[in-house]
Amino acid sequence: MKHKLKNKDFLIKYILEQKKWIILIVILDLIGSLFTFLLPLFAKYIIDSVILNHQYSTFYFLLNNVIIIAILSAIFQYLGSYLKMSLRGKLFFEQSRIYFLKSINDNKKYGVGEITNSLTDVLRFSNILISSTIPSLIKNVLQIILIIITLLIMDFRLTVVSFIPIIIIFLGSYFFSRKIRQISKEQLEIFSSIYSVIKTIFGYINFVNVFSLDNFFLGRYENILEGYVKKQNQMAHLYARQMVAGMLVFLIPSLILIFYGGHLVISGEISLGLVTMFVSYLVSFSQISTDMMALVSNFQQTIPSIYKLGEIYNAPSKQWGDKQLNVINGDIEIKHIHFEYDRVIFEDFSAKFKKGINILSGSNGSGKSTLLNILTKIIEMPDGKIFFDGLDINEITESSLRRNVGFVMANPFIFDSTLRENICLDNDNVSDNELMDIIKKVKLDNLLDKLPKGFDTMLSGDNINLSSGEQQKISLARVLLRNPKIILIDEVGSNIDKQSLKAIYECLISFKDDKTIIIVDHHLQDINDEWNVVNI
Repeated sequence: MKHKLKNKDFLIKYILEQKKWIILIVILDLIGSLFTFLLPLFAKYIIDSVILNHQYSTFYFLLNNVIIIAILSAIFQYLGSYLKMSLRGKLFFEQSRIYFLKSINDNKKYGVGEITNSLTDVLRFSNILISSTIPSLIKNVLQIILIIITLLIMDFRLTVVSFIPIIIIFLGSYFFSRKIRQISKEQLEIFSSIYSVIKTIFGYINFVNVFSLDNFFLGRYENILEGYVKKQNQMAHLYARQMVAGMLVFLIPSLILIFYGGHLVISGEISLGLVTMFVSYLVSFSQISTDMMALVSNFQQTIPSIYKLGEIYNAPSKQWGDKQLNVINGDIEIKHIHFEYDRVIFEDFSAKFKKGINILSGSNGSGKSTLLNILTKIIEMPDGKIFFDGLDINEITESSLRRNVGFVMANPFIFDSTLRENICLDNDNVSDNELMDIIKKVKLDNLLDKLPKGFDTMLSGDNINLSSGEQQKISLARVLLRNPKIILIDEVGSNIDKQSLKAIYECLISFKDDKTIIIVDHHLQDINDEWNVVNI
C-alpha cells in the first residue's frame, strides 16, 4: 500500500511540475476548438431564423462571425500542435539527462534492458502524457461540461432524457480502464525482458556464434514474444469493448432524441432548430467521449511508465560527504566491514594498506574484486568504516575520491574512438608530449608505431584490432594520465601474454615510492618481501 502511495505521489508531482505547459496547451486547444463548439448553435439559428422565418440579415451576421471564429480556431490549433511537439523534445532532453545520471549513480542496480526501456519508450510515453494526453483529457472534460450546460439552458427535459444512458455507459467503461492499466504494466515488464535478450545476443554475438546458441536464444526470444502477443490480444478485447461502449454513447441517446424530440417538435413545444442543435451536440459529445475513452486508456497504459520513472527517481542514491580528499601518506584503513550478496563476503573484516605495492590475496570468490569496488564506492558498504589518510570515505566528495583513486579493471573498456580519446577520455588539455610520456611508461610505443594515424587512429569497441595486453595497457595509461595517489589493479593478468604482464608490473613498480598500489592477480608469482600482503 505504501509503495502504491509513493507511486501516486510521484505521478502527481510529475504532472504538477509541468502544470504551466499543460494549462497553456489546454487554453490553446480550447480556443482552437471554438468553431466546432459553436457550429451547432449557428445551425439552430440558421434553421429557426433564416430558413423558417426568412431573417436574412441574421444569416449575414452569422456568416461573418463563423468566418472570423474559423480563422481564429485555425491559428490556435496551429499554435497548440506546435507547442505539443516541441514540448515533447524539450521534456525528453531534460528528463533523459536526469534519469541517465540517476541510473548510473544509484545504489540499486538495474538491468540493461530495464534502463534502455526506461530511457527510450518509458520517457517517450511519459512525455506524450504531459504534452498531449492530460491536456486533451482536460480539454475534453471542459468541452463536455460546456455542452451539457448549453443543452440544459436550451432545454432541461431533453438534456436529462438524453444523458441518463450515457452516465450508465461511462460507469461501465471504468472497469475496462483498470484492466488496461494492469496489462500495460505487464507489457512494460515484457519489453524490459526483450531489451535484455537483445543486448545479450548482440553484445556477445561472437560467443553466441561460437557455441551455436542462436536457436537457444531464439527460443527464449520467442517465449517472451508469445507472452507479449497474449497480453496484446487481451488488450485488443478491451479496446474492442470500449469501442462498442463509444458507439452506444451515440446510438442510444440518438434514438431517444429522434423519437422524444420529434414528438415535441410535432406538438409545437420545441423548434426544429433546437432538435438539430441537440443532434449536432450529441455527435460532438459522442466523438469527444470516444476520444476520452482512448485517452483514458492511453493514460492507464502510461501510468506504469511514470511509476517506473518514479522507481528510478526515488531509488536511494549514494551518500557523499563534503570534505576534499588530498592523499599525502597514501594510508588506507578498513575497519570491521560486513558485506554480503546472497552469501556473506566480509564478516568483521579489517585491513591496512600503505604507500607502495600491496598484494590482495585470497581464493576465488573470497571478495578481492568486491573489496576494490567498495574502495571506489562502486559498491556501498553497509557496515564498517574505511579511511583514506584518516578521512572517512562517507565524508569525502565524489569528485575528490575519483581524482585520488584510480581503478584498472579486469575487463578493460575500449570504445569506438581514437587512441587519444580512449586514453584521455574527457580531458582535452593533454599535449602530445604528455601523452607520449604515458605511452612509453606503459610500453605502448610498439602499438603506436603500427597505427597509421598515430594517436588519432580509430580503435574498435569490439577490440578486434587490439590484443588483450594492448587493451590492458590502454586501461592503465588512462589511469596514470590522471595521476591518482592510489591505484587499484584488478586481475589484469587474466587474459594477457607474459610479456605484456611484465611490462605492466614494471610500470607499476616504478611508482611504488609515490603511490599506494593495491594489486589483485592470481598470476603474480614473484612477491617482494617489501610488499604488503593482505589475505582475505
